[in-house]
Amino acid sequence: MATSITRYVREKGEIPLAWAGSTLDMNYLNFGDALSPVMIALLSGKPIRRAPMKSFAPRLSCVGTIGHGFANGEVWFWGTGCSNWANPSAPAAEKKPFVPSAESHFTVTATRGPVSESLLSAKTLSHAVPYGDPVWLLPRFYKPTVKKRYKLGVILHLSELANREMEAVPRKEIARFRIPAELADDIHLITTVTELHVGALQSKIDEILSCERIVSTSLHGMVIAESYGIPCLYFAPSLSKDGLQSVELTPGGDVDLRIVDLYTGLGLPKIDVYNQPRPKPSDWPAIMKAIDQSWSPKSFDGDALINAFPVDLSPISAAPGETIWEHKALTDLKLRHDVGELNRLDRKEFPGGAKAAAARFPDESPKGASKAAARAVADKTVSEPSGEDAALAAGAKLEKKKSSVALLKRIKSTLPPGSVPLAWAASSQKFPYANFGDALSAVMVAAISGRVVRHAAFDSKSERLVAVGTIGHAISNGTVHMWGTGLDAQRCPGSPNPAPYQRPAGTDFHVHAVRGPKTGAVLRAQGIAVPEIYGDPVYLLPKFWPMDHVAKTHEIGVIVHLTELASQDPAATVLDVMTRYGIPPERKGDIRIINTITERDAPSLRAKVEEIVSCRHILSTSLHGLVIAECYGIPSAWFATYGQGEGRELKLDDDEEKVDHRVRDFYLGAGVTRLNAFCLERRAKPEWDKALDWIKATWRPLTYSPQALFEAFPLPKAVEFEATPWPVEPKVLKALKF
Repeated sequence: MATSITRYVREKGEIPLAWAGSTLDMNYLNFGDALSPVMIALLSGKPIRRAPMKSFAPRLSCVGTIGHGFANGEVWFWGTGCSNWANPSAPAAEKKPFVPSAESHFTVTATRGPVSESLLSAKTLSHAVPYGDPVWLLPRFYKPTVKKRYKLGVILHLSELANREMEAVPRKEIARFRIPAELADDIHLITTVTELHVGALQSKIDEILSCERIVSTSLHGMVIAESYGIPCLYFAPSLSKDGLQSVELTPGGDVDLRIVDLYTGLGLPKIDVYNQPRPKPSDWPAIMKAIDQSWSPKSFDGDALINAFPVDLSPISAAPGETIWEHKALTDLKLRHDVGELNRLDRKEFPGGAKAAAARFPDESPKGASKAAARAVADKTVSEPSGEDAALAAGAKLEKKKSSVALLKRIKSTLPPGSVPLAWAASSQKFPYANFGDALSAVMVAAISGRVVRHAAFDSKSERLVAVGTIGHAISNGTVHMWGTGLDAQRCPGSPNPAPYQRPAGTDFHVHAVRGPKTGAVLRAQGIAVPEIYGDPVYLLPKFWPMDHVAKTHEIGVIVHLTELASQDPAATVLDVMTRYGIPPERKGDIRIINTITERDAPSLRAKVEEIVSCRHILSTSLHGLVIAECYGIPSAWFATYGQGEGRELKLDDDEEKVDHRVRDFYLGAGVTRLNAFCLERRAKPEWDKALDWIKATWRPLTYSPQALFEAFPLPKAVEFEATPWPVEPKVLKALKF
């Protein structure tokens, strides 16, 4: 007899699938997570509808370590993984063990491995269901012939990446991914970040298949390598011994629990891994030798996993001359969603909650299926205000907050007297220089307030101002006044790992302005009131430093991002592998590569701005390179890190368009819906003339006025908006400690 999920799918003609998908604030897919709807579509041939994890409706769960995130209704697990923590992204001291609850119903037809089975079924390791990650079935549908280009592919986990660009750029403190120049053609760093379409998933698989060997910190990097028979090793970062070794696969041991789950699901009690601490450079020849010596093919019972598929099977096949990636079942997949809208639609379908859903789709399957429950938290969210209602409620509270004059009085009572506590990404013992975009936060606040600015910690419990930078997601505790701030929607305070932004507890937010509407939307979704006042405070810089005296000395200024530098100091040059920045000898006096790192003083910051203004045209990967160019009226373009050397006009109001989220936020806040970009991969040959011609032909000055941003400044002002230049006492700037 039909199960509830089967009857639901037959009635609806689509499969409700919950997965860790992309949101409107993300301009990328995470490769492994995005393969969840792909695998379901491949086996069912049905349209896929994304369902909330916390819901009253019947729904399916597939790829990913996500089982701990489900609550309420009927959930059918097929090949899913589960964390042993209910809140795995929380700081260690705040983590809570995952414990299934009797208030929700889980039906487990298959799991990734025995660890997940025990967590989701609340039983000891019983092997009552088949084991395996569904992605292991992918070669049955797609097995191309790909030319081997690299001797070794190195797949990074999201947490090891410096950004969410499409090129793998490790965090600057991680040394194990550094590749010597002599091995640059043999070793290839691979990110699991992909563009927002299924073709990008195919390209990522082909990229992995182009490697003779693989080491991977990413779980699904290992799954792809093993399933396609590429010799590989798990790239462990923190075992007690370095190098090649055989490790026991025990929950609670030294190996990542996801890896333990995957390989014990294959019946293996131990596996070979290669341990390399993240702060130490790797011996790449030794790693390749270790793979050759130790790896052997793994066996996987794919038929058992397919037989456990919880809805009607109707596998798709590729049309003649095509691959499965051209099939309508995949090309129609929607991979990015408004999560708030998903929740609203879900509540609308089942307003009566779990009982209404159970009555409409009773489970007629034979008894004996492995059922357990998850935490029932959706009951509370149904009755509480969310989205727009929550923002309005928060707005009413905001009107009762104390005025800026009262804030000034409190600041006057602090030490040193009259100084402004400002949180910004300042220099440190580890990074002893100033990054000019971040440091200009202190300059702008000092210039407008006429007061000494002192640094306040991101997690201070005091009252403080937050201005320039993509730092809003890192701020927690105390009373926070945001003015022109941006944030990363996939970062949370105190967590090094990517996760959708959550409002931190114990933090009182007063938002006066934000960088752009994307930042505003994230904060409003958390019940924080945000006025529709947008702009980056650096745009006001010409009021303070007019720069009329600066002569034009270079045709093109090229402003690089921190992650593109060979070292983190003012004299640093661009990484050798980033060949698009090469300057031929005959253009040396014509093109200027600009490093945004400076010494820790106002004269050095001013000199950096003069360096930018001395250029007739600007190409910039750096957000504040673009902000400086625009506010001083310099023709410019965003230097995108993809493409073959072509100019493009990118649609900022189209969330599928590939644009850096910071850049999108700023320009949308300036009222712009089209972005002027020159697109060229970092490892491509330079295309200076084409870039210059594109800027000349397409750039138009912004019509944005920063006056509303200026008026929203939350402290009494020492300057008038119309005045130029703003008078600032030298001692105020001299006191700044960047």
